[in-house]
Amino acid sequence: MLVIGPRIRGPHRRAIKEHRRILASAYKIGDSAGVAYALRSLGIIHTDIKDLSIGFDYATKSFTLHRQLGVDVTPDLHLLARQRELMGDSKFLKKIREALDEATSDDLARLLGESETREYPQEPPNGV
Repeated sequence: MLVIGPRIRGPHRRAIKEHRRILASAYKIGDSAGVAYALRSLGIIHTDIKDLSIGFDYATKSFTLHRQLGVDVTPDLHLLARQRELMGDSKFLKKIREALDEATSDDLARLLGESETREYPQEPPNGV
């Protein structure tokens, strides 16, 4: 398990611990939706504190699992678009090519391109 660095304090530290607990519990009982939720939440937290590498790993795992489950990936696209904004296009595209298989990375790039032409609410719907 990853160690939470000393630079992470207060509410972020507590949130990471709590979502790691949720992730472990969801894995243990085979709750794929719970795993995907915890992965996305951890991706959001790490992105918020600019821990982009770890946030990216959680975000891509969340996106992949949500796609496999056949559920809405819009919140994952928001998170990954934020990652791209913070990293820059070339670094982000390189990372998705390294982290995902070719079909998934191509699909993600396409979906992110499409999402730029749509307007989404700032906050995901309740329960997401």
